[in-house]
Amino acid sequence: MLLEADIAFLTAFFSNSSPLKARMPNFQPRQSQLDMALAIVDAINNKHHYLIEAGTGTGKSFAYVLPALLANEPIIISTGTKHLQDQLLEKDIPILVPLLPRDRKVALLKGRNNYLCKHRLDLQIAEGHFQFGPYRDIFQQIIRWNQRTEQGDLNDIASPSEHTPWWPAITSTADNCLGKECHAIGECFVYKNRKAALEADVVIINHHLLLANLALQRDALGELLPVAAAVIVDEAHQLVDLVPQFFSETISSRQINELIRDTDVEQLAVGRDMPELTALLQSLTKLTADLRLCFGDGSNKQLWEQRPNPSAIHSANKALLTALEHLGVYLTTVAERSKGLANCAERSLKLQLTWRNLSTEVVAEEIAHWYETYKSTIHITKTPLKIGNQFQKALLAMADSWVFTSATLTIDQQFHYFEQQLGLASMKTLLLDSPFDYARNALWYVPAHLPEPNVAHYADAFLTVVREVVTLSQGRAFVLFTSHKALQYASVALSDLPYPLLIQGQSPKQVLLKQFRVEANAILLGTQSFWEGVDVQGEALSCVIIDKLPFSVPNDPIHLSQLKILTSLGKNAFNHYHLPRAVITLKQGAGRLIRDQSDRGVLVVCDVRLITRGYRSAFIKSLPPFKRTRQLSDVADFFNFTLS
Repeated sequence: MLLEADIAFLTAFFSNSSPLKARMPNFQPRQSQLDMALAIVDAINNKHHYLIEAGTGTGKSFAYVLPALLANEPIIISTGTKHLQDQLLEKDIPILVPLLPRDRKVALLKGRNNYLCKHRLDLQIAEGHFQFGPYRDIFQQIIRWNQRTEQGDLNDIASPSEHTPWWPAITSTADNCLGKECHAIGECFVYKNRKAALEADVVIINHHLLLANLALQRDALGELLPVAAAVIVDEAHQLVDLVPQFFSETISSRQINELIRDTDVEQLAVGRDMPELTALLQSLTKLTADLRLCFGDGSNKQLWEQRPNPSAIHSANKALLTALEHLGVYLTTVAERSKGLANCAERSLKLQLTWRNLSTEVVAEEIAHWYETYKSTIHITKTPLKIGNQFQKALLAMADSWVFTSATLTIDQQFHYFEQQLGLASMKTLLLDSPFDYARNALWYVPAHLPEPNVAHYADAFLTVVREVVTLSQGRAFVLFTSHKALQYASVALSDLPYPLLIQGQSPKQVLLKQFRVEANAILLGTQSFWEGVDVQGEALSCVIIDKLPFSVPNDPIHLSQLKILTSLGKNAFNHYHLPRAVITLKQGAGRLIRDQSDRGVLVVCDVRLITRGYRSAFIKSLPPFKRTRQLSDVADFFNFTLS
């Protein structure tokens, strides 16, 4: 709840007399920013739910952070990217907090796999794991860091990776956490950070933790998140793909391997007098590997009904389930030896039941049943395709008010697609246009002479346009691709350009962006991860070139299942699935260009379907009011060049 005095403070804060002017001399009041802030107040005070599209330049971070800080009840803010989390915690909140009429506590909370588990670290030390080999140095560094860290966030000293074997060995999961029975509970970093969140006025989280809370609600340590008066979700467009994942039921052979490893460690800790257990673990290790081999080499992602060698998989799976059952029975008989073995016994029984359920054929049309293979593991998942009722129920159980905001929630000025995908109802909506002068400061160029993207020589024709445009812009460009294959081809073909060429994958994302800003005339080639969540202000980025309209290839099992349902209902899959997703993605990519009131730049979309196809208006009406051209000479004029 915000009191009248709080609302008056907020209104003055976004006016010409704002105290921000002392800290930010370039601050200018924007009506759209105030309108958004007052909508957040309405949501908190009156328990309303909002969808807010705030165009680039609205200043939406301040517009939702300030009401959250002024509220007299706990507020949760969820972001989709680490970049925005860092911006809130390191830039926005430190500016706002000193100007507030009272002190406020802000906490950052991450998922449990980000925090060091002291119990599991002790087990690794006791058994001498990682004392030798390629991970010795990082392991010794972690042991020393453990003595001084207050937060226990492993991201402070390393980056997580699926292929880093020591990371899961020293972090906990909902399965292997001993909860309040753990000997290290008093020093538990997950417990400490959750306790700090309970005492905070504003808690910053990410979408993965938010959705884990909605789907799970609690684990061995209790509630994942504190009860809040309101939850504000920024970059909310990402939820369309994320929500079904978190309401899925899934299992991985990695969980079996982790159970084997943890059981082995616990066995060694309590005594080496269980040869039957050793034999069971060795057998289960082999059977897990045998099942993975039945699915073929390499990475793959398919519907369960499309799995190869069904009879071989059935036999291998049956043997695996029998071995899991035998392990569970044996562990139950020795569970009293330690809390760790008791936990392993419980996990083995749950794994057996879940694995049996998920490896059984599904016939329900509203369930996507699929698998995904990696080098040595397999994941099996059942995803509900209609999550509206379940999602709404989970939302209301967590908070009284919800605000979903992003620069890209609408299609042709309407919120229908986002609402339908998540089954949202009774939502108030607010559409705030960008305050930037796109008609004056930006140009949208669709080359007149290009063939359609399905033509064989399209890639070379596109690269000719890139050369023409970056010559006029003197580098200073993002070139965004819809496929890695196209990016790799371009990285070779454009290597002779007289500008620094930065290529996604050659360095970490943030390193490439730093180089791009420093070089001042660089060209960055990127795919999906550079279409959103990237902020480069000023002349360093004066041109964004997009190779094709970002229509996705529906090879994802969840999407294929959704398309099947649309077809069965007599709906047009292109209009209800492909088109809206492409519009949202193009809006994100185009949004990289103008990031500040003084920015100027050219958006180049090299896809003539924007001109020739009937669906063109969905894209045009959804993007800012760029001045549009099909002539390269207009691009030259924009950059103050004269073509010879």
